[in-house]
Amino acid sequence: MNCTEIENNLVFFIENSLAKNKMTDIQNHLNSCNNCSVLHQKMKVDFLFIKHDKISEINPFFYNRVAEQLQKEESSKTSVIRLKTKQFYIQIAAYAAGVIIAIFLGIGLGADINNDLVIEDTTELTEYQMFADSYNLNQPYELTYELEITEGK
Repeated sequence: MNCTEIENNLVFFIENSLAKNKMTDIQNHLNSCNNCSVLHQKMKVDFLFIKHDKISEINPFFYNRVAEQLQKEESSKTSVIRLKTKQFYIQIAAYAAGVIIAIFLGIGLGADINNDLVIEDTTELTEYQMFADSYNLNQPYELTYELEITEGK
């Protein structure tokens, strides 16, 4: 076997997961080649370090910390939803108040306090009344009122 084949199979050799004849070939090569032997020793130390460095004990408080963190996230989500709901109702109330104010302003601006309507008791006939009377379209009552809108008096 050459060094490249040894390097490719060294991990499996350390884990002892190769066939017996291949394990024997690799062991013979390691005995004869210094470079591969050094690489084998370094990899073996690294594997032992990883094996012993693994956390084998379960921390009993780990579950409690994770559960507490999840509860904090869950409670923060519900408070955000409540805040959004409150903002929604406040926004609806503000729109309703705006519409009501607009209606009252429209009514107030539409109604002219100093209207220039003049109500007169006239016995004289206007042109319209004379036109209407000529075609018998207007039957005057006892008292006829005429509304005149004067502009720019």
